[in-house]
Amino acid sequence: MPEEAIKIFYSYSRKDLDMRNILEDHLSALREANRIKTWHDLELEAGTEWEPAILHKLNTADIILLLVSRNFIASKYCYGTELKLAIARHDKGTARVIPIILRPCDWNHPDVPFSKLNVLPTHAKAITSWADQEEAFTIVAQRIRETVDQLRAEKQAERQAKEEPKQHQTDQKEAAQRNQTANVTVDELASKKGVDYTRLRNLLKDGKWKEADQETADRMCEVMRRKLEPGLRIEDIQNFPCIDLRTIDQLWVRHSNGKFGFSVQKEIWQECGSPIADNANWEEFGEIVGWKKKGILGIQKDWKYHKELTFDISAPRGHLPVCRYDYLFFGRCLALPVGRGLVGDDGGISSLASRLVDCSIPYPQPL
Repeated sequence: MPEEAIKIFYSYSRKDLDMRNILEDHLSALREANRIKTWHDLELEAGTEWEPAILHKLNTADIILLLVSRNFIASKYCYGTELKLAIARHDKGTARVIPIILRPCDWNHPDVPFSKLNVLPTHAKAITSWADQEEAFTIVAQRIRETVDQLRAEKQAERQAKEEPKQHQTDQKEAAQRNQTANVTVDELASKKGVDYTRLRNLLKDGKWKEADQETADRMCEVMRRKLEPGLRIEDIQNFPCIDLRTIDQLWVRHSNGKFGFSVQKEIWQECGSPIADNANWEEFGEIVGWKKKGILGIQKDWKYHKELTFDISAPRGHLPVCRYDYLFFGRCLALPVGRGLVGDDGGISSLASRLVDCSIPYPQPL
């Protein structure tokens, strides 16, 4: 049986039709290969009642693309009806919602429903702000393709499960029910050193980011038996158990919808050239994650102190965790600003990134 194409719905303002058409062109190879089937309102047939038809396509789509601009936000139907239904389906896990920032606009604050989601393109920089807009569209198309591949794999696994003997399915369901509680501990809260991550999970689930940052530092020190001498040394990071590092990272990634976590910071750090010295690349990394104050008219600004960080979901991607204790996360003095002392030949960021690679902890996927 041939695999069913992934259905993609465009939610956009017709004032941005030109940019939607460009994105359609970038996705044409996937359409020709029958891996996706896209739909937008211009495909409505003559004489069709437009609203029921649009809502049907929206409610049956696998991926919903939000093409964000001031036009989109100003559209009562896009921002009201379509966005409301899209977020509801995302929260239920029945569709993937991917916001794509077409043009600069004020979207990154809690009043905007999709601000909690991981947006495209890279660093949430609007496509029209790129020097090469084709590069931005290419990045967006690549990320959409990755999500399509993931959904196709999930659908294939579901089909295979349905084809298994009925008794085998029953046995699997019963085993899953019997082990549901155990699986939470083994899979989500696993620890090689017997550390309990329940409080960290609950803090992240409740959006208590500052408390979760401190809890992360406490538990990591507990893993490496450094309660009496707080702060992790470089050798501690290099030998940190992969199981615990993966647990901590995935808790952050999952409960922030891909916005925070060590693997997110690693991805941004690598995109900035994997700096191991205090140079322009390191300062670019600091500005992207929001640890460094942005300069005005070319005047360089210093790194922020811990009290100046943003402990809510509106913070930049990769902003958390920072993991402060009586010392900086990597064994540096609290009086130093965030970012100072975290890079260099023995820098913590490079050590952490290397450990993430050693532990095979991947980049986070869009949620």
